[in-house]
Amino acid sequence: GTRMLGVTSDGLCFNSDTAAANALDDYEEGTWTPTLTHGSATASFARYTKIGRVVNFSVRLSTFTDTSTSTAIVVGGLPFTVLSTQAAGSVFGRYVNKAAGWSTLMTSGTTTDAYIYEWSDGNWNSLKHDLLDSSASQMYLEGTYIT
Repeated sequence: GTRMLGVTSDGLCFNSDTAAANALDDYEEGTWTPTLTHGSATASFARYTKIGRVVNFSVRLSTFTDTSTSTAIVVGGLPFTVLSTQAAGSVFGRYVNKAAGWSTLMTSGTTTDAYIYEWSDGNWNSLKHDLLDSSASQMYLEGTYIT
């Protein structure tokens, strides 16, 4: 019969493909420790799954200590370095002023930071700490990026 799965020195190969570039060479799941550039927040459910070069992550952030500065909310500590600038993900929150459509943006290749942008006034604008209505603000962040 037809071979459906094979193992080479490059990883798992599917069907009759044996090209090194197409081999699945990594699978990992775990937890990660988010950080904030300004202030801090309580992180819950910070998990990731890495399949090959694709990383899926999620986290719930609450109890923000900074709800007054006009600095961008930057979530650091992603489990792997981001390959290049990418917009991929979603954020939703509670007790956040001007809650428009949000997206996450991973920065360029040598970082593990996620920037959160809101769509308002016809532009993408950084979601800032002073848009959090109270210390009871919370947000759920999930995203996908290439490492």
